[in-house]
Parts: sequence; structure tokens; C-alpha cells
Amino acid sequence: MAPLRSRPLARLKTLNANERDMLLAVAAASIRAGVRGDRRPRLDGAAYPAAVRKVCAGFVALTAAGQFRGCVGTTRARRPLVSEVARSAWLAAFGDPRFARLTAAEYRGPAIEVSVLGPLDPLGTASEAAVVAVLRPGIDGLILGEGERRATYLTQVWEHGMTALDFVRDLKHKAGIAPDYWSAAMSAERYQVERFSAAVSAIRLGADG
Repeated sequence: MAPLRSRPLARLKTLNANERDMLLAVAAASIRAGVRGDRRPRLDGAAYPAAVRKVCAGFVALTAAGQFRGCVGTTRARRPLVSEVARSAWLAAFGDPRFARLTAAEYRGPAIEVSVLGPLDPLGTASEAAVVAVLRPGIDGLILGEGERRATYLTQVWEHGMTALDFVRDLKHKAGIAPDYWSAAMSAERYQVERFSAAVSAIRLGADG
């Protein structure tokens, strides 16, 4: 069987280039404070434009040499985006239990990727097939689960060439649910992602950044 091709991603776009750069700088500054032994910076919300003060969910991922170095975020909108990015960047660097804390020697190596989640769209869950049928490869992220067992895949996961069925079943496995399990108690919500990234070494933070 020929390998599946990576799928092109449809991009949600609500932020302009300056706003994206601002959020990347906030993420980098949060990480820089941590490697210097400082506390996570407190942000003055009034200093930021309305677009990055809106309350929404998001994730920050760190990658080094093409491999994850940390990824933390939330699927529920609880705080202003700029605060969510600062918090998630700090936790991705120093609080992701899958990885050792980022060190000062490593600080300029990784790239930062910010993923801003769009509104959640509940899906009908009468059957697994019903969810698979409405998923849009390359467009939708998905939150899936039952009770306390739930997980999400960001839109970027489609880049691995998954089919919609693989996407759903792998996500069930991530949530601790058997891949062939389904029940009326399952819930599913899809969303789109606006994502942007830059190498830490390319993000301008000032003369000592």
C-alpha cells in the first residue's frame, strides 16, 4: 500500500502579523524568565491590543531538531489569549512531565509554535461513523472522550497523513479508551486552529534577549 500523503492544512486567521509576533515574543519572554530563575512575568493587559486580550483557548509547543520538547495548553477558554500564551509557554518549558525542564544552555535552540483555538463545535455522537463522516481532514481539531477520559488532537496531527477513522481511533487511545469502543455517553467537539511559529533565536526581545 502506498503511503498516505500529508494533508494541506486550512488556516484559521484572526490575528495580523504584528499580533502574532507579539504573542511569540510573550512566549519567549516567559521562557527566558524561567531559564534565568525568575518568576513568570506578570502581564499588564492594558498594554496589549484587544485582539490578543480576547478570552480564548490555545496551546504552546516547543520543538527542537524536529522533535517535541514540550506542549501545554487548554481546550477551554478561561483567560485572555496573551495570558494563556505566557502561561502555556512557561509550562511547556518547565512543567510538561514528559520532558526535563528547559535549561539556559538550551534556551535559544527550540522553536515556539502557538496554536489559537477557534470556537468549539459539538458533534453528534450516535456512532463512531457519525463523527468520522463529518470530520474535515486538514481543517478540524477534535476533543473526544467519555467522562473524565478525554483528549484532543490539534489540526496539525493531520499532517501525519491520517485517515479520519485513524484520527478518531488514535485519539480514543490517547484518552485511555479502547480504539473499538463507542457508547452513547461519548462526546465530541471539533474546532479550527490558527497557528504560527518562530525559532526562539529569531524572536526579538530587546538587547539582552
